[in-house]
Amino acid sequence: MGEGPASVDPLLSSLASRAFVAFVSGADPASPSLQITSRGREIVDEVTERRRSELATILARLSHVQRRELGEALSAFADAADEASSEELLILGL
Repeated sequence: MGEGPASVDPLLSSLASRAFVAFVSGADPASPSLQITSRGREIVDEVTERRRSELATILARLSHVQRRELGEALSAFADAADEASSEELLILGL
């Protein structure tokens, strides 16, 4: 995200206070890990589903040609950003 510790710490503390994430002790007590809770997973799943639904509605308004052109443009954008390909993400299970 490009954020430094000073700006991330309050966000993580806020998420933890709402039980969306939990700090988990690791080998180094000075560097605890963060784990999403079941409540946090429910929120992520809900937001993801809502976004997918909204995107499907918007994409349905486009013609087949427009959808193909959009896919090509997004692929070019991902390539320019040096993003992993969809095939690589599938191999990683993402």
